[in-house]
Amino acid sequence: MQYTLFDKIYLKEITQEEFERLTTKDADNFINLQTLLKDMSENGDEKLKKKIEMIRDKLNFASRSFSLYDEEKYIGYVSFSDYASTSPEIQIDIKEGYQHKGIGYKAVHYLTDKLFQERADIEHFIYRVRVENVASTKLIEKLGGEEVPVDKVVASFIRKFRLLRK
Repeated sequence: MQYTLFDKIYLKEITQEEFERLTTKDADNFINLQTLLKDMSENGDEKLKKKIEMIRDKLNFASRSFSLYDEEKYIGYVSFSDYASTSPEIQIDIKEGYQHKGIGYKAVHYLTDKLFQERADIEHFIYRVRVENVASTKLIEKLGGEEVPVDKVVASFIRKFRLLRK
């Protein structure tokens, strides 16, 4: 599936075959990530541990992922983890130079509408945002996301939103 967002900017779904090629090619790296994650958890480097967990999660095809391209240049992704659940979680990453141009908004808007249509069982999407990430907060609010209360400790660094069906 390919969808054009703007003039030369488009989304392309990462297929199961592409994912399997990626994981086969990177199997050694995946094993190294698992080892590194274990070492990090034992040594307490939380920031690095979270980055490694995010990479590890991307290697798990329980998600549905879409790459963003400007012509043939990779510029980011939108991914839905825990995709089989009734509340998949949205992750988005847009490279610098492409941020604040409406690309993330248009991509998430298109994909959430598409996935709501494809799957009647999706109740809502979850979107977690670091407190200091004003741009991501504005993105989910513009999409109509509602803030969900979180634990007091978590609330000091993460805000959680849900995006309901329209």
